[in-house]
Amino acid sequence: MAERFTIVVAPASGHENMTVQDAMHQVLSIFELLDKSARIDGKEVVWRLIEAKTNSPPLTIVAEAFPIYLGDDIDEDAKFQKKIFSSDLEEFKAGHIPDRWNDNNSLKSVKSLLSKLGATTRLDIYINPLDAPISLTEIDKANYANLEVENAMLFTPEIFKKEQFGSINGIFTAVKNYHGSPAVTVRENKTGREITCVISGELTKRIPNSLQIGDVWQNAPVVVRGRIFYGDGHVIKRIKATDIRRRELKNVSLNEIKDVNFTNGIPVSEYLDKLREGEIG
Repeated sequence: MAERFTIVVAPASGHENMTVQDAMHQVLSIFELLDKSARIDGKEVVWRLIEAKTNSPPLTIVAEAFPIYLGDDIDEDAKFQKKIFSSDLEEFKAGHIPDRWNDNNSLKSVKSLLSKLGATTRLDIYINPLDAPISLTEIDKANYANLEVENAMLFTPEIFKKEQFGSINGIFTAVKNYHGSPAVTVRENKTGREITCVISGELTKRIPNSLQIGDVWQNAPVVVRGRIFYGDGHVIKRIKATDIRRRELKNVSLNEIKDVNFTNGIPVSEYLDKLREGEIG
């Protein structure tokens, strides 16, 4: 059986009904956020409406996963998408913004989803038919309001498995505003992941002395120091930067690294033969 996804929108306590706009905006916002959970290298999945019903209300919407390209087996990709979305929802309910939702379009979807929550509607999301729903309530709406006001909550320990002071090397890729705080994005050399580095007010005054906006287009190498926050698998999730500097690459000539005594007087061909036979090295 194909993967299904169900949303139930009901009037909040004390309300006998709800408007079409209130219900449909919330449903649309959920599916916009669900799209953010798609597997990057997976087959494309589209969620088609197969059932819509009311029971004086609530409104129940059932969607089923279909392949965009006929013949594609998308069951595993649809399961993956639902699993990631469920994880993101739980993270959101814990009072944190998932990384996948950290762009302007996604945050607009979050705000649209929450705009009527508690005031006129309540929302239950059934990731799997036999599982209990994940409910979004007025408490979640209040938590999100606090997130917007208190940027420091982005760095509370609950979201991270570990934190430590350290540094990374990478490529300077973007300057942005991250939840009301100045930030830059750096593509780490070791993993190739793009990491958001939030900048303190004091550091914003010093950065122009070492970095320029044009360095983004020049793939400038940088060193970022600060408090590093890790997620599962020792993956860096975010950095609260205390210093960001351009890393100057030194040109080293062949003469500087040449060692004329490297083979200890043995002819090169003989040295290579001994190396292959395991007599040296």
